[in-house]
Amino acid sequence: MEKPLSVKREDFLLSVVNAINDSGLPPFMVYEVMKDITSNVERLAREQLEADKKAYYESLNKIDKEVEK
Repeated sequence: MEKPLSVKREDFLLSVVNAINDSGLPPFMVYEVMKDITSNVERLAREQLEADKKAYYESLNKIDKEVEK
């Protein structure tokens, strides 16, 4: 069985918290780093959504063309 997303999320969260605690950085620096990471992840999520939508609509068009035959 593959690890459930809820467990993966919990593992990831603990890893991030441990990395922050082990970094020795002050909170204002952690905030700036997390803000940069959040911005990058947001951009990647938007790109993934656009790629997924493009692939989905292309597959629908392919199915429509096959049905028309």
